[in-house]
Amino acid sequence: MAVLSLEPETSASWYVRILTPLAALRQRIELLLGACRNGARTSIDLDIIDKADLVLIQRLFPARATWPVIQSIIDSGKRIVYEAEDFLLEPDRTDPDYLRARLCRPYIADLLRAAHAVIVPSAALRQAYSAYSSSIQVLPELLHASLWAQPIREPSTTPTIGFLGQASDVANLALIEDALVDVSTRLGSRVRFVFIGCVTPTLAALPGVRVLPEPLDYPARARVMHEAGLDIALAPLRDTAFNRCKGRLRWLEYSAAGAAGIYSDLPGIRESVSPGRTGLLVGSAPEAWASALEQLALDPERRATIARTAQNEVLSRHTVEAGALGLAETLEAVAKNPYPSAASAGSIPGSALES
Repeated sequence: MAVLSLEPETSASWYVRILTPLAALRQRIELLLGACRNGARTSIDLDIIDKADLVLIQRLFPARATWPVIQSIIDSGKRIVYEAEDFLLEPDRTDPDYLRARLCRPYIADLLRAAHAVIVPSAALRQAYSAYSSSIQVLPELLHASLWAQPIREPSTTPTIGFLGQASDVANLALIEDALVDVSTRLGSRVRFVFIGCVTPTLAALPGVRVLPEPLDYPARARVMHEAGLDIALAPLRDTAFNRCKGRLRWLEYSAAGAAGIYSDLPGIRESVSPGRTGLLVGSAPEAWASALEQLALDPERRATIARTAQNEVLSRHTVEAGALGLAETLEAVAKNPYPSAASAGSIPGSALES
């Protein structure tokens, strides 16, 4: 299988959705890199594409510059799978890829129509893309257990509350800024705060706060989480079309690392979190976040129970080792299927998509 992707090798998109699961399947599926990115330049190996039985195209590879290659693959009759973990037709303005995604939208829309299968991590994202394809498979994210698994910490009367993100997450973190200030004021030295990769000026000024830099690559993300020793981990998301389709990766990471997580109650994460059992789901109101935070902070046993239950579920059911077979079966079925692509893409992509 040839993979066409422009995602950095250090990114979660590449590491979680491509590299780790396909490495686990190397006895069944041979991975051929049909494209690579060196700075601003993209190199595409047409010989590798020609040898492949199946071509997997990821995220923002469909673009004006790459469309002639994609069109030639469509015309050749080769089986095509498109993989995307985000709603790239409605990119969030705060996302680092926003401008690039806007430029890629018409090409993504045409590839959705032409692909034999589309792979997404959530039913919410499948619904969002359903106007463009009827061949969408939901394959949720899987975690590399040995990278993330961490023993559950002993219940502490001074829990560490934290957030893991990147600079572009500041708008999401700001959603709960008032709640965190309120909890800090009410509980004082009974709680500690750690912010990894993202913090607002107000939160950076909280008493005793630690601010850690954004991890440089995906494995470093896990190492920093382990060093931070979070007891309560936060995943606020603004209610946007883009965020409603987000998958479960943050829940997997927080749970495997031994933290009890509090998550925005949006459709994508709702598919995985069992409220009160493997995490807490909270609306957008700051007072709801403050209440959930205070409950977990003051109840060590409940916090530990949620963390332990979530970790057991993730490590027993949602690791690469446990779930990569589903990806193999999907890819093999597409490779062997004799039917033509779902739709024939035209020479002018995105003709039915408003810009």
